[in-house]
Amino acid sequence: GSPTTSETTSDCLVGDIMYSNGDSIGYIGKTCTDDVSFTGTESFCADGEIVDQVYSGNCETQSSGTQCCQSGKPGEWGAATCVAINSCTEYVEPSSTEGTSSCLLNGITYNDGTVITYPGDTCTDDVNYSGKESTCIDGEIVDEVYTGNCETDNAGSTCCQSEPPGITGAADCIAAGEECTEWEDNSSNQDMTTTDIDDTTDPKGNNAFYNGPGFMFGVLLFIHFFAVYFV
Repeated sequence: GSPTTSETTSDCLVGDIMYSNGDSIGYIGKTCTDDVSFTGTESFCADGEIVDQVYSGNCETQSSGTQCCQSGKPGEWGAATCVAINSCTEYVEPSSTEGTSSCLLNGITYNDGTVITYPGDTCTDDVNYSGKESTCIDGEIVDEVYTGNCETDNAGSTCCQSEPPGITGAADCIAAGEECTEWEDNSSNQDMTTTDIDDTTDPKGNNAFYNGPGFMFGVLLFIHFFAVYFV
């Protein structure tokens, strides 16, 4: 029944609905007690305030042909619902280990043990590729290399290196007959700048003409002609 109220009463506004003092605003299930029964909370308007009371319900009574489904953690709001028979997805308590915790990555929370696989980054041959795989372990993100096979992922597909190796998503599996725009390494084709080297300069920077044997031979030849014609 409705809760006891004082002589001074007032209505309750919930959303855009006005409830009179003593009205039931609604109930919500929390815990299934058997196949059709559940407990939860019923809310009332009392002196302008919303108050909650323990509620016991029966799915068969409320809607024939339904059962109680513990779709959430027992005791939580909305965790017990009445659904069509054989259509319940039961709540399963997640396994936990002392000291473990979830991981936050790019604004998303992952439970301990969750594996996050990224697109391939490097084709290792026509069908195989490698990429990065992250695992949430005790609150830390651990990265590991994983290998994949386009044929296994999609029969008849091949690996296409569309961007430089090592970039996430650079290795794509494309269907048979689909054209691959293959990435090309053009760094080796760049114009090479060379420095002209004076052929009279040896690798040590010395002038080969003045310091080499050719210069000495010329000096001796000059002395020989000088001696023959002028002496």
